[in-house]
Amino acid sequence: MAKPLKIRLTDGPDLSDELVLELWALRRRYVSLARTESEDQAYFRKFVSADDSIVASFHGSDGKLGGFFTIAQRPVDHAGRRGILLYSKYFYFDKAYRGHYKTLIAPWLILPRVFRRHGLRHLYFVTTAFPQSYVSLARSTGNVRALHDAKTTPWERQALHEFAGHYFGRDWQPERGVVINQNVADSESLARSEEAQALTANFERLNPQWRQGQSLPIIFPVDWTTISHSIKRTLRRAAR
Repeated sequence: MAKPLKIRLTDGPDLSDELVLELWALRRRYVSLARTESEDQAYFRKFVSADDSIVASFHGSDGKLGGFFTIAQRPVDHAGRRGILLYSKYFYFDKAYRGHYKTLIAPWLILPRVFRRHGLRHLYFVTTAFPQSYVSLARSTGNVRALHDAKTTPWERQALHEFAGHYFGRDWQPERGVVINQNVADSESLARSEEAQALTANFERLNPQWRQGQSLPIIFPVDWTTISHSIKRTLRRAAR
């Protein structure tokens, strides 16, 4: 049976100092920093508290923080198609809550806030990934794409360029489709199912030097394929 977990959605400017420190401390347990702790904390605070940020935090029955993710919103208009990129920069969960069915529900709860602000647009989730997060997102959505994947559409390629160029500047390396100078997530062992092994192999084909601090920008559309795959996976999780 899944552990009790409460979802809280908070707009960036409304985050309390206490919660920001809790979020940062949880993240700190799972990354090796490329900058000092004070520098990293200041950068983290600026990003999560920004006007375009929403934070989904997850709390156990005792109120203790068990995980969180952030969403930044960036509109993209290209080739007659109006889209909104939802950027999940930070995504960290303690082991006891990873894969909890409420973590799969939470992104859908954010959408009404996005539509109120930006109007109806085509929706895409974007982020940069290391192996563990890439495998997790690919399995939960069934529709993850990177710049140099053959199935990535021209609109999605342009969106990835705009996303990575805006948030990472000169660290974005479009010829290789990676972002350099990133904190390397401390990967725990991945589930070694046949599916996970195939996804890990594809990630390492696209980003063979990830251990040197290179992350992989990825995108997936919020379309019927993604929704139906996510619903099926959520129901399986909830049943377990």
